[in-house]
This record gives sequence, structure tokens and C-alpha cells, in this order.
Amino acid sequence: MTVTGGRVESSVLPSAMEYLAYLPPAADDHAQHPVIFLLHGRGDSAEAWRDAFDLFDGLIRADVVQPFLAVAPDAPWSSRGGYWADSAFEGSDVHEPGSAIATAFVRELVPHVDAELPTMPRREGRALCGYSMGGAGALTLALAHQELFSAAIALSPAVYDPLPPRDSTARSRGAFGVGSSLFDERRYLEQGYPAALSAVRRDSPVHLFLGVGADEEPSGDPEARAPQAEIARLADRAAGTPGITSHLEVVPGAHDWATWSRLLEAALPAVLPRLG
Repeated sequence: MTVTGGRVESSVLPSAMEYLAYLPPAADDHAQHPVIFLLHGRGDSAEAWRDAFDLFDGLIRADVVQPFLAVAPDAPWSSRGGYWADSAFEGSDVHEPGSAIATAFVRELVPHVDAELPTMPRREGRALCGYSMGGAGALTLALAHQELFSAAIALSPAVYDPLPPRDSTARSRGAFGVGSSLFDERRYLEQGYPAALSAVRRDSPVHLFLGVGADEEPSGDPEARAPQAEIARLADRAAGTPGITSHLEVVPGAHDWATWSRLLEAALPAVLPRLG
């Protein structure tokens, strides 16, 4: 395994987007490999994926999955609660302005990675993977950009239909804000997964691996649904969408890395054979 760091200068973000790049053991410099983009959760950084790199090595060495690349970008904007979305929040005395994270990701990071690493530079060779906030980002980015991605792994995704609970950081960090408002309902509905599903094209199919822990707990909002109920709702919507195939996996565990590691062990053998 080789793990390197990189950065791509951005014309739409306040600073460069930094990332970690995982290259598989005994990678052939002359071979192209599928690439999975790894999106971290709220409050975390790209460094949170380092433990997963050991899991990737083990699966590759055991011939459970084919060699692949992984790129974990870091998203410090909106106090690390940007939901991998484009924000229109202008900032305040106590909150930094939102940033165009999604635009930077698809227009700047993806082409940069294709230029710098031995990827398969086409949608059939790309997938997204994320947990919690990053799971929501992986889902919505894959659905909104079928021209770039053919699969997404959403682990305990922080998705809500129709709106996030009142105590969700989706409301308090500016990710879905407009102007002076930290949260705009219309903005959220425009960028949420139901809207993305309704716009899916049949000619560029996307496969979704959806995973959740059986013991994950809902937020403190008494009206909030449990994560298992939210993801079941997502799976039902996906199943009824032409152009989408999906699989729902429920494993024992809470909203933590032990659960996401179990889910990754199931997700990677299911998704990687579809790439390339």
C-alpha cells in the first residue's frame, strides 16, 4: 500500500482542496484502475479513512476484490459540516460563508485525479463512498452527476425526507443556507436525494449500496425518524426509479467505524466488479 497526499487549487473555494490518495499493493504503474472517492463525515477529515486503507489492502491481497485506487478529499469548509454541497450562505458574525464544495469536487478534483493517478477516466471506472454526512454526499453527487459516476456506497447516510430534524447540523452549519439564512428549506429540497432521483436518466445507470447499523439511534428531535427508517425509505424510492439498482445491507452496530467497516467488507465485493 502507498498513501500519498495531494492538493488541487480551486477557483471556487476559499482554499485548495487537499486529499489523501491510496494506491493498492503491488500496483502496476502502467495499468488503469477503478477509483473510489471517499467522503468523510461531519466534523471529520480525510485522515478518518486511514484505518480503511488497511481493510482495502487485506481484501485485495486475499483476492476478494480487484486492485483499486481511493481518493479521500478533505472538506474543512462550513466548519466541517458542508455536506459536500454547494452553499449559498453568505456568512455572519459567527458563521463562515458557505462554499461551492460540490462544484469544486466534480469540476476540479475529479479531472485532477484523472491527470495525476492511473485511473480509468470514465464513469464506469468511478464510484463514490461516504459515511454519515459523507454518505449523503456520495449519494447525491452520484445521482446528480451520472456522467461521472456509476456507483455509490452510502454508509449510514445523513439523508432526510423531506427535511432534516430540527437539531441536525444540516440546518446549523450553512451547507443549505441562502443569503443570511443558515438553512433554506427550498434549497435543501432542491439538493436532496428525492429531487436527484426524480431527475435520473435511464441511459447512465447507477448502482447504490446502502448500509446502516441496526442499533443506530435517531436524533434528539422527537419527530425524527430512526436512521433505519430513513434508509429504508431511501431504498424504497431507489427501487422505484428506472436507471437505479440498489442493495440495502443492515448489520449489527451503532453509528461508528465498527459498523462502517463491516459494511465496507460487504460493499466493496459487491460494487467493485461493476467498475471498469
